[in-house]
Amino acid sequence: MLRRLTFGILAICATVACTSSEPITIEDPTPVSIRPTTSTAAPKPIAPAGLADEVSISLIVDALNIDQRVTMLNDGPVGVMSPVASCSLVEGGSWFPLEVVVSDELFIRISSTTPTPEGIGAIDGSLTYQDQRNAPLDVPVTIYVSDDSSSGSFTGRDAEGREVSGEFDCSSAVAVDETPPQGNTELSLRLRTSNDMGGQRVRRLGMRASTTQQCPSSIAEPANRWKVENADHPVGGLESAVLKFDSSSGNWSGEFEIADDTVVVENLAVSMMPNGLVFSGVSVDNLSVDGALAC
Repeated sequence: MLRRLTFGILAICATVACTSSEPITIEDPTPVSIRPTTSTAAPKPIAPAGLADEVSISLIVDALNIDQRVTMLNDGPVGVMSPVASCSLVEGGSWFPLEVVVSDELFIRISSTTPTPEGIGAIDGSLTYQDQRNAPLDVPVTIYVSDDSSSGSFTGRDAEGREVSGEFDCSSAVAVDETPPQGNTELSLRLRTSNDMGGQRVRRLGMRASTTQQCPSSIAEPANRWKVENADHPVGGLESAVLKFDSSSGNWSGEFEIADDTVVVENLAVSMMPNGLVFSGVSVDNLSVDGALAC
C-alpha cells in the first residue's frame, strides 16, 4: 500500500511540474514609494540687536594656575545682568569706549576709557576676572588691537608682580569695515552691581542715533523730556533711553530699556557739558548707573 502511494505521488509530480520545461518566473513586487527623509540644519541663533554674535577670550596667569579660554554665543534672552558676550570693536566701533566682556559662570572684562580709532595699536586699560575659585583680579593691562579691528591681545602685571596675558576675538553679523550710520546723538551707559563672587559685574551699553531733538544742555531751560528709541546703532542691547527733568523740583530721572527689562533711576545727578551732559545715580533695583550724552 505504501509503495502504491509513493508511486502515485511521483506520478503527480511528473505530470505537473517535475518534468516541465517552462521557466518559472517570479514577478517583481509592486514598487513602494519611499519619501527620503531630509534633515534641516537648525538656523543659527541671531544675537539681539547691538550685541556681538560670538566672543572668545583666553586668560593665562601661571602664578595662580589660571588657564582659561571661554567662547560664548549670544543665543539666549538678554536681561540687564544676564549672561552675555559684548565687544565694542564690532558693536560700537571707533566712537565707543573699548570693552570686551564674557559674563557667564565666570566674568572676564577687558576695558579702557579710550575709543579705538584707526591707527591705535596699544591702549592702556584694565582686566577684571572673577570665578568661584580665586579672589577677583583687577589688573592694569596694555591692550593691542589687531589690524582686523575685531581681535587682539593683552599683557600686564598685578600688584603682586604676577604676569597676566591673553587674547580675544569677536565676531558679528555686521562687517567690521561697514561704515556705521552717522548720528548726531551718542549715549554711553554703564551699569554696575556686586555679585556673589566678591566682586562687581559691569555692563556697558550705548546707542548712536540721528535726532532733531535739542540736546538738554543746549537750551536755557532743560527740556521736560528727552527720548531716543529705535536707535540707528544700538550697542549691547540698549533699545531706548529717556531723560526727564522736573522743573518744579529741579530733579532729573532716567529710564533705560534693555530688551525686556527697564532700568529706572528716580534721581539722577546731572552735570551740564558744552555739548551734552554726564549723569549718575542708583536704580530702583540697586544698580549703579552712570553715563554720558553727547548731542
